[in-house]
Amino acid sequence: MVKRRTDLEWQSLFEQYESSSVTQRAFCEEHGLSLSTFFAKRRQL
Repeated sequence: MVKRRTDLEWQSLFEQYESSSVTQRAFCEEHGLSLSTFFAKRRQL
C-alpha cells in the first residue's frame, strides 16, 4: 500500500533534500519516493 503524505510532510522532505548534498534521484531512492512524484509535488507546493 502506498503511503499518502500530507503537504507538511512533503515540505519537510523538500527541506531535507535542500540541505542534503545528494542528487534528486539518490534522495528519492533513499526515501522510497518516485522521482516523477517528487517533481510533481515540488511544482505543486
